Amino acid sequence: AYLIFVLTLLFIAALAQDAEPVAPGRATPPEALEHTNAEDVLEQLQGGNDDVFVVVFYVDQAKGDEAKGDIETALQEEHPWVRLTSVDLTKVQDYYKLFKVLKLDGEPKRGHSSPQALVMSKGEGFVIRGPKIVDGILKRVKRVEDGTLFGQGTSGRAGGEGYTSVNRR
Repeated sequence: AYLIFVLTLLFIAALAQDAEPVAPGRATPPEALEHTNAEDVLEQLQGGNDDVFVVVFYVDQAKGDEAKGDIETALQEEHPWVRLTSVDLTKVQDYYKLFKVLKLDGEPKRGHSSPQALVMSKGEGFVIRGPKIVDGILKRVKRVEDGTLFGQGTSGRAGGEGYTSVNRR
């Protein structure tokens, strides 16, 4: 019985060694990005890790929830390791520092009241807004994966979507 126990442990150890390690920032499911204020979010975004973040900003809770649900579904299909969260733009007192760093302060006043999303990795990212927000996010996450996210300039227009670069190192 002892010999069978030892052989079982050796077999399990061999299987564990054969498993490929997960690439940095690609754990599935990703660690939850929980926050109650700007500092919590900024700590994660500027943490110097390889994680890819998508932060959905909204004014209207129902529209924000709908956008986050659509984004989450699309990410689960193609990029299940992306860390997703949302932030209410009306909570200015709690998140003003984040809005300031990302140059989103005053967004509802500028007409950007529909959901918008930040795709960010390693301190750089893009704010995406518009009716095809999910497609824009998937495009940017794909470019993060293949290393071309920041190789083609800092801002542009594609497919009618608005993209604004954010560099916060």
